[in-house]
Parts: sequence; C-alpha cells; structure tokens
Amino acid sequence: MKKFLLIVLLSSFTSLASAADYPPVIASYLGLQEKLAADTKLEKAQILDFKNKALLTKNGDLIGAIDKLAGSSDLDAQRENFKAVSSEVIQYAEEEKISGVYKANCPMAKADWLQASAEVKNPYYGSKMLKCGSSEKL
Repeated sequence: MKKFLLIVLLSSFTSLASAADYPPVIASYLGLQEKLAADTKLEKAQILDFKNKALLTKNGDLIGAIDKLAGSSDLDAQRENFKAVSSEVIQYAEEEKISGVYKANCPMAKADWLQASAEVKNPYYGSKMLKCGSSEKL
C-alpha cells in the first residue's frame, strides 16, 4: 500500500512539474483549450485570468482576441472566437520557442490550436469530432 501511494504521489508531482514548465500564458491557454474540447463553456473568470497572464506578452492582437472571446455568449461563439486567440498564442509560442506543446490542426474548422499532448483533442468541435485533426510537436 505504501508503495502504491508513493507511486501516485510521484506521478502527481511529475504532472505538476510539467505544467509548471509552461509560461503562465501558455498554461492558462491550455486550460481553456481542454475545457472547450470537453464541451465546457468557459467562465468569465477563466478568461479574465488568461487575459491577465496574456497582458505580460504585450501583444495587442492577443488581448483584442481575448476580449472578443470574453464577449462570447455561448459555447459555439467561444469556439469560433478561440480561433483568433489560438492563432495569436501559436505565434507567441513560436517566437518565444516554447517547447513541450503540440500544434494541432483541424481541416474541418480550418483552424489550428496548441495542446499539451500529441493526442488530438479538438476544441472547435468537442465530443462531436474530438479526434478530428493532426498534431505535431512545436
């Protein structure tokens, strides 16, 4: 039993350490991506937290895209506005040479996004087409 608990604890710390390796804006973005992929509408507080972290990038286009996302009234609108957010975050990640993330593409949505793993989890269609797309390490 003690061995089992130790393994569980160590694996938890490993997961936390890898999430901590991302800059705050990327970690926050990945949280939003996962929620949309899980068919969960984003809360205003989550978007505001993401915006506060994005302010550190001093990227006006990203901030503007986040403001549009914050003004979205339903899940479909959030998914549509997440496309512009994703485009800006991908550009930031490429410029800053962020490692450990995957750039994914959905040809149906005609959009890209970042995610933490190679397994495609489509934020634009969620459970309807969760695996639609392809990914590559950034």
